[in-house]
Amino acid sequence: MATGVKKKRKYLYEVDAMRIMFIFGVLLNHTTTAFAQSMTDSKGWAHMLLLSTHLTIHFTRMGFMFMTGLVLTLNYYKKKTTGRTSLRSVLPDQVGLTCCGTSS
Repeated sequence: MATGVKKKRKYLYEVDAMRIMFIFGVLLNHTTTAFAQSMTDSKGWAHMLLLSTHLTIHFTRMGFMFMTGLVLTLNYYKKKTTGRTSLRSVLPDQVGLTCCGTSS
């Protein structure tokens, strides 16, 4: 029997389906926020209906963060990494994004 042969893990399509649902939920949450802020009649039934749907889709933010953590955990669960290799691969990207984000 050959040693060191990696067994390919089963791809989880369910995780992708949940990620898509949460991404669209977060986008819908941001869209309803933009619409609610631009409405002039804040006491009307349309505004109240929009706010009630906005509150029901609010859970998608926490679900999106949970799914992100789950996917990262599944991807890096059995990989051998050390602190230095992780920092060496991540740090330049983070520094670049931070500089670009704070320069404007």
